[in-house]
Amino acid sequence: MSNLFTERHHAFISATFYRLLKEGNYQNFRAVFRMATRRYAEQRGSRMAQRALRDGRELDYAAYRYYGEWEYTKEYIDSIKDQLLIVAVQKSEDYSYAVYHCPWADVYREMGLQGDGGCDYCSDLDPSIARGFNPHLTFKVRQTLHESDTCIHTQQDAHLEKDGEYGSKVTENIKGFDYHCGHVYKTFSETLRMIYEAQGVILSARVLEIFAEKFGQEMADVLAGYLSTDFNLI
Repeated sequence: MSNLFTERHHAFISATFYRLLKEGNYQNFRAVFRMATRRYAEQRGSRMAQRALRDGRELDYAAYRYYGEWEYTKEYIDSIKDQLLIVAVQKSEDYSYAVYHCPWADVYREMGLQGDGGCDYCSDLDPSIARGFNPHLTFKVRQTLHESDTCIHTQQDAHLEKDGEYGSKVTENIKGFDYHCGHVYKTFSETLRMIYEAQGVILSARVLEIFAEKFGQEMADVLAGYLSTDFNLI
């Protein structure tokens, strides 16, 4: 079952949280959504840092790339065929790259949320992962696919020449999208419960219902099964 989860399921979860918050006109809902995004991303970055520190590594951008927890699924790579995906646009002390296709951008656009929810999610996500990994790193999202024809990301003082010290990502550090989907659902649910109390609990339950309606109860049960996982720990 776990290998059935993809980037699109992950994007659908956060986008559905945003849609319901927006439709319900919850107080400060965009700020709350961005807080949930940051908490989720910082936890992921912290797990990456824990592995790097365990292995005696510096918390630099070379380690940030090496200890990443996800890769594009074969399904998504096959779906874009031979089209450009990511292209480096600057390789010096700073590393900037353009992203031409993105399943998160696709899902938010399909749900009519690219101008608000998509921008909120993607503007905060990667900088927050980097901050969770090492708060002294600077990661800038200069533009996103929600508002332009590419995303432009910059890792300041990245020093790509250090990548050779680490090699390719280690397979054991790559988490399946069932794990990442469970993480995003739990973190958003917890954030909404803390801020909106009972109404946040009801909204989170509705997200799970909508997920089950679209993808099946069995996959929703897998998602709910991660509510007991402590995502702060490796």
